[in-house]
Amino acid sequence: MKPFGARNRRSLLKWLFVPVIIWIVYQSLTGFWTIYRLRKERNRLEREIAELTARKIVLERQKEMLKDPEKIEEIARKRLGMRRKGERIIWLGDN
Repeated sequence: MKPFGARNRRSLLKWLFVPVIIWIVYQSLTGFWTIYRLRKERNRLEREIAELTARKIVLERQKEMLKDPEKIEEIARKRLGMRRKGERIIWLGDN
């Protein structure tokens, strides 16, 4: 039996080193892919938050308007066709 020579040691190190390099490259690529996906998701969520914040502002303004009895009456007349007691409604066509 021949003892390990320098050449055999290099060959053995090469075969041990290659799988380690492949594993490191694989882990790096999956890490980069995960970071990409998470950043994309964060951007989507930030856009959604901005849209919901704008919608919240609109709803808060509508809520404040509905505290005014005159505004409630205006909405009831226009959207629901309601009238006061004794009033007549005359429809002049589709408006």
